[in-house]
Order: sequence, then C-alpha cells, then structure tokens
Amino acid sequence: RKVVLASILALAPGASPKAQDRGPQDPARSQQAAKRPAATIVREFRNTHLPGRSNDNSPEAIQEFRDAIAQACQRQADLALELYRSWPDHAEVPEMLNKRWAGMNNALGKASAVFAETLKVMKKETNPAILRQAVLAATRSALLLDEVSTKAKIEIAETACEIAPDDERGPLALVNIAKYHASDVAQMRKLCNRVLEDWGKTRWAGAAARGVQKQLQHIGQTPRFTATDIVSQKPIDTHSWLGHPWVLMLWGGFYGNTSKALEQIKAHRARHPLHVLGLYTWQYKGGPTKLRTDLATHHYDWPQLYTYEPGSSPWKGEWGTGETPLFFLIDAHGKVVALSYRFKNIERALRGLEGKGKRTGAVKKRRRV
Repeated sequence: RKVVLASILALAPGASPKAQDRGPQDPARSQQAAKRPAATIVREFRNTHLPGRSNDNSPEAIQEFRDAIAQACQRQADLALELYRSWPDHAEVPEMLNKRWAGMNNALGKASAVFAETLKVMKKETNPAILRQAVLAATRSALLLDEVSTKAKIEIAETACEIAPDDERGPLALVNIAKYHASDVAQMRKLCNRVLEDWGKTRWAGAAARGVQKQLQHIGQTPRFTATDIVSQKPIDTHSWLGHPWVLMLWGGFYGNTSKALEQIKAHRARHPLHVLGLYTWQYKGGPTKLRTDLATHHYDWPQLYTYEPGSSPWKGEWGTGETPLFFLIDAHGKVVALSYRFKNIERALRGLEGKGKRTGAVKKRRRV
C-alpha cells in the first residue's frame, strides 16, 4: 500500500492553496484551543442538510440553489475539520472528512485545496479508513484539475480501484476520464472496457460505462435534423451543412459546466465560423418560448431544438444520457467523428479535422501539379 500511495504523492501538481483551505493540521496543534464536545460537533454536522432541487431550470433558480448548496457544504466542511483536529480518533471522522472533501470538490470549487490536503493526510495518517477516503477524494480532485495530465488521472484512479475495490468511485473516475479527458475515441473505449471488465454489474460505474458505450455507437453515423429552430423560428436542415464540420450539443439548463460551455461556444463562434445545433433535452420552466427569451438574453444565437416531451426521459432517449452538456463533432461528410462532455475537447478534435483537411488539400495540389 505504501508503494501505491507513493505513486499518488509523486503526481501532486504544484498548486498552493490558500491558507484557510490547507485543511487538517497536526491535531496536537489544536490542543491549546478549547475543544468542543465531539457529540456537539457531530450533531451540528448531521443537522446541516443539503437543499433539494426544484424543477425550475431558470438561471435565477439555479443560482439560488447553488448558493444554498455552497453554504451547507462549507458548514459541513468546517465541522468535519473541527472534529478531525480536536478528536482525530473519533469514529465519525472518516465519513465526515469524506463529505468535507466532496463538498469542497464539487460545490465549493476547491479541488486544488482538496488535492493538497489529501496528499498531506496520506503522508502522515495511519488510520486505514481515513487513508481510504483521502485517496478517493484525491482521485476526484485530480479529475477537476487541468494541471494533472490524463495519464496521471488514470494512474490515480487505478490506485483508488486497488485500495478501495468495493467503492464505485474508483471505476466511476475511469468512466469520467473517458467522458471528460480522453484524448480520442479509442481511449474512451479502452477505459470503458476496463470498467466493464471488473465492475460491469455495478449499479453506477457499470451503468455509466455502458452509457458511454451507447454514445460511442454514434461514431461513424450520419445524423440529420430537420425541424424548426426555436431561436430564429425558421426551419433548419443540417443536411445543408455538408461540406463543413459542425457540433451537436445536448444540454439542459443554464448552470455549471453547461453555462461555461455555452460561453465557450459563443467565444469560438466569434473567432471562427462554426455550425452548432443545440438539443434541449430537459423540461424548461416556461417551455420553448421562455427558453428562446433566455437564449436571446445571453446572446446564444445558434439554432436550438426543444426536444422535451411530457413523460419523456433523456436517459432512455436516442442519445442515452440526461447528463449534460454532451457534444458530438460531425465532419464535413456528415459523419460523427468525436464526442466529449467538454467543449474544449471538441475544439481540439475540430483543429485536428482542420489540420487534416489542409494536409489533404496540399497533397491534392501537389498531385495536380
């Protein structure tokens, strides 16, 4: 296990978190401060509940939900740290640290701080339960940090799979690497096959890997959409885009990664012409009319189709996912050649297509000469 942990420690990025985010210090250092009873800390932690989400997908409702989540997660993070510093051997410490790191990673945007903190814990901690949670949290942090290479992400995830083979967070990390960080379709398939080999029957990791495999079946296909664009309120036919690469975006709300992706697309289109078709797959409060208004407010002017129908589920639809945004890159011949859950990866694949086109054109020119 020491060898395995050393492989993670060697992969640490050079991030330097803020002082208030550096996490657990030596518990002995807190002895000078007055300690609250462990039972009080645990009770307050348990009484801090994460809010539920409504069906309102408007930008205002989503921001209100995110703010409430962040407040609850910060409170839980502070209480978990207090318990660890004051009562490091308490039975609730491993699970409370797990929730601390999960909240910091997912809701508070402090992946760099979590990665540094968990590496510090792994160097000094001897409690196997705490070590287990630290490795799993470091795996999640690595997924969120661009300074950690895809190769390093895979190594850390494999380490989590070895240390905690009964925890689906390890294999789920491999699936997420396929979805968000894989260099190409071949690597996506390899990672999903790896998960299906050992965790194919698991509830979450196996299902997630099969979902990506279903999406990979679209590679080589020639999708065509003929419908009324809710933005321009005019008919569109993607067949008219033949001769130019274009991007299909499945999405469902103005929040998180989706908002970031929408802004990235807008910025890309301001620099380079690019056909994009959005498929809004979830229910939007106010329906397509309100969605059209909100799109105009943000100056998202590319074609959009509102595909939600009462009783429908994006998970059971043709594209096999309710997790968005999801992107497919279609080449100039109308064939799907790449997919990813990050628009930046699609941009990279698009540059590859453009470079290939230029090289092909150069060859043809030389042959004519």
